[in-house]
Amino acid sequence: MKNIYKLILILFAGIVAFPACQEKFEEEYNELELDYEKIDVKHEGGKYTFMVYFSGDWTISLDEGTDWVTLGQTSGTGVTMVDIEFEPNNLFKRSFNMVISGGGESKTIPVTQMTSLTKVVLKFMNEDSIDLANCSGRVVAKLVSNLPPSFVESHTPVTSGQWITGCEIKNGQGESEYVYDVEFNVSANETGESRNSKISLQFNDADQNVYLAEVEVVQSSKPGELLIDDNVVYGSAAKDCFEEVKGGLMNFADFADQISYSVSGDEFLENVRIDAGILYYTMPENTSSEKREAEITLVYGDNIASATHKVVQREVGVSAIYEISTLKELLAWNKATWSDGDLVVLTDDIDCSGFDASAEWETKIFSGTFEGNGHVIDNFVMEKSGATAFFQRVVGAGSVSDLTFGQGCSFTAIGAESSLNKNTYAASLAAFVSGTASFRNVVNKGSVKVASDATGGTGANFIGGICGFFNSSGSIDGCRNEGTVTNEAAVANWTCLGGAVGCVSLKEEDFIMTQTTNTGDVRNMTDLTYNMAIGGLVGRVNQNASLSMTDCSSSGNLLNNASSSSGVYMAGLLGYVDDPNKVKLLLVKFTDCVVSGNIDNKCTKNPSKTAIGGFVGFCYSNEIKGCDSKVSISNTFNNNVLIGGFVGQIEGTDVISTVIDDCSADVVITPTLTQYAGVLVGRVTYSPAANKTVSVTNVKVSGKYADNVLDASNYKSYCYGTATAGKSHYKPLDGVTFN
Repeated sequence: MKNIYKLILILFAGIVAFPACQEKFEEEYNELELDYEKIDVKHEGGKYTFMVYFSGDWTISLDEGTDWVTLGQTSGTGVTMVDIEFEPNNLFKRSFNMVISGGGESKTIPVTQMTSLTKVVLKFMNEDSIDLANCSGRVVAKLVSNLPPSFVESHTPVTSGQWITGCEIKNGQGESEYVYDVEFNVSANETGESRNSKISLQFNDADQNVYLAEVEVVQSSKPGELLIDDNVVYGSAAKDCFEEVKGGLMNFADFADQISYSVSGDEFLENVRIDAGILYYTMPENTSSEKREAEITLVYGDNIASATHKVVQREVGVSAIYEISTLKELLAWNKATWSDGDLVVLTDDIDCSGFDASAEWETKIFSGTFEGNGHVIDNFVMEKSGATAFFQRVVGAGSVSDLTFGQGCSFTAIGAESSLNKNTYAASLAAFVSGTASFRNVVNKGSVKVASDATGGTGANFIGGICGFFNSSGSIDGCRNEGTVTNEAAVANWTCLGGAVGCVSLKEEDFIMTQTTNTGDVRNMTDLTYNMAIGGLVGRVNQNASLSMTDCSSSGNLLNNASSSSGVYMAGLLGYVDDPNKVKLLLVKFTDCVVSGNIDNKCTKNPSKTAIGGFVGFCYSNEIKGCDSKVSISNTFNNNVLIGGFVGQIEGTDVISTVIDDCSADVVITPTLTQYAGVLVGRVTYSPAANKTVSVTNVKVSGKYADNVLDASNYKSYCYGTATAGKSHYKPLDGVTFN
């Protein structure tokens, strides 16, 4: 700024002798001078002043696009103070040049106004892409920005594809942040394949910072979809739509006459129609024991868009429906009163992180229907005494389907359950099962264990990857265990471990398991004073129950790490079959099953018996068809041990027949003893022998027995173990060939 004292001196001289002063003034300012080299303006705007020092005529001009600036005057004569006013700036930082001219010369003052924006927001709501169907029309996308409509709507977006035209920005709504319609036309896609384009909107501020909003437009070669929400029909060209859509959904009230429909599935829907954009239908009461399902397919126009609306009517007896998508809803259901007619439906995966299941989860009896819909419950961690599982008991006609327990889950029993015969139960899904309860497509990826804290219990241990104790005439279908199943506790009765089920206990009922798999390790890690049964799928079957396994498999490793145990029974599918009355025909059937993995018995002290088999350790009768055994069996103990690549020991006093057909054995057996070990069967002890038959047909063997690699010359010598004197023994070798 010019020296203020100089200006005061000039004015004082003018009072004393005006004419002389005028002459002196003109001589003093024959050259143009200004009191600012630049002007910085706050974003609030306001009025500013500057001085023009020139004795003659002068003018002021501004750059184009400065309608936010008002000059008090644009010309004058002599030294003059000029007012300049700025509007508030709610846009980018902006600048212009102000040029003052006089006496044949010009000087420039750069002017910059700051912005109130700390951050510029500029983005399409469809950040990934705008997906369109193959039909033509006008599309409405959404743009969000904190730049006002007066600025944004004056710009035209740039498009890269010729099939996109007429792009414009409209209808900015909001206050500090605005939502705009970005409208554009698309032509029909007749290329037969998907095509892509981009829509870009770019601004630069005074410092040449670039602000860019860009979105990809993908047009399919296929029609779009209709959407149905609470029976109101909407339209969509894939995810986004046309002019009628207004940002995603099109109400078809005005186009109902262009929608056709068809109904498939169970024929129970009545009065199906579309009226004013709403889909209507009625359903008579379902009095059957099966749910009913139907689908309504809607088509708009000439297959421009279509949709399928699924209708499910629940079976008779459903009294309450719980739809669960969050941990909060899961816990609320757990606290509710359960009844036989409950239907529980998972609609999303549930992460139980931070939830203390050991303290807060109520162990209750479930008799309803639980539909997991393929969803996962993860990080559910429970340590409790007794019946430790997601369900303490599943009883009656209870059923669970399509549910997965994730790798973060664990279920640990730390003591006996007094209300269940003082036994200890551990499983992922259900500790105890009874009635006609059944399970389908249940998967466990977590760990299941009876901890050493439970040592000294007066009952038994029942430990299974899916169920602990199965006392139901129902079935297990399509289930899978991937987690480890472990026992660390010595109790006064049986210890039963299974990749799927610890123990099956039925009175004169048949237990059916189909398409069930185990890939987890099953382990006993402590010395036992009573019997133990380890099975890749089932540990033990008792109480006159017959068992059937079809299309099942186990590849998990089995380990008995105890140095002592009363009796040891281990097998790739089923450890032990018990007939306490020794009178009923207990038929164990294996059809199209496969076993692999290692079976390792490290027990060195056993006053009773050890029976180890590829499919079953000990049983009374069996039927094995279409099965493959690929196990590796190792054993440390050397007294009363029975080992077979298929069955360890077959025993019985009834009229029992054993059938092995269309099977293969590629096994490795490395027992310390050789007396009761065979690549197929360790020992057969039927009595009386005249009532028993053993049929072996179409069986191929290979592998290794002790140090002997099987070949075409020696394989028959190692198919069956050797019988003791006076015992009936069967060696039907005609049906066996070397593979």
